Amino acid sequence: EVRDGEVLVESDGGPVVLLPPDDLPALTITSTSSYTVATNDLRAVSPPNELVVNGDFSAVAEASAPDLPSLPTGWACSHTNADPSAPRGVFTVRDVDGRRALTLSRGGGVQSNGETICQQGAQMGEVWQDISAYDSLVIQTTFYIERQSLAACGYLGSECPLMLRLDYLRRDPTSGDLVRGELVYGFYTLPDFSGAYPSTCPSCRLSHVRVQPATWFTFDSGNILAGFSADERPLAVSRVRLYASGHEYDVKVSRMVVLAE
Repeated sequence: EVRDGEVLVESDGGPVVLLPPDDLPALTITSTSSYTVATNDLRAVSPPNELVVNGDFSAVAEASAPDLPSLPTGWACSHTNADPSAPRGVFTVRDVDGRRALTLSRGGGVQSNGETICQQGAQMGEVWQDISAYDSLVIQTTFYIERQSLAACGYLGSECPLMLRLDYLRRDPTSGDLVRGELVYGFYTLPDFSGAYPSTCPSCRLSHVRVQPATWFTFDSGNILAGFSADERPLAVSRVRLYASGHEYDVKVSRMVVLAE
């Protein structure tokens, strides 16, 4: 990130080489650092707080039997079907393109909705993470959509092959009670050539994002809190969920974090 002559560098793993101007020596950075161009000054800065545990899926609970999936530590995964007799989705952790990834997939030619879900947090409406003291909240994820059978995100805009959902609590200005809210982001690869399907969902603050198929893509939400008025500002997070929704899909997620500072 570059702003006002300052370069802020964060590494998600591995070194970053910074090449200053005026033929100054290269700088190798392995943690969160700030570099001031005018003075050639490099200093370490405190990284943001990570609210999600095991966001890179590096810690895995190995399956107890060969036919069972390997689960990422700290995450609870499940599957739901609109048609109970339809094929179920599969979730597991494996290495893809040299990186550890959570795979969410469903096949079998199914023609009804299903959702393969992994999540962290508490029940909807309960306080899991208090964010009232933070000024910034950012969702970052890196993923790879192998395929999807349903165009765009379905006729309701709610069936993207990858969706990110943040359940939060805010203070009702009239009653003073904590009330629930949700924030959803959707990603897809297969366009809707008919134009009949919506480009967003009722609780999405942005239109769904179309990405290239079979390509790694990194999404950064920017500061979520900046998009809320003072009366609507989230004060706590109840739950963080990533899930694949639709008919057939195959998605790999190598990183899913929520950063607060």
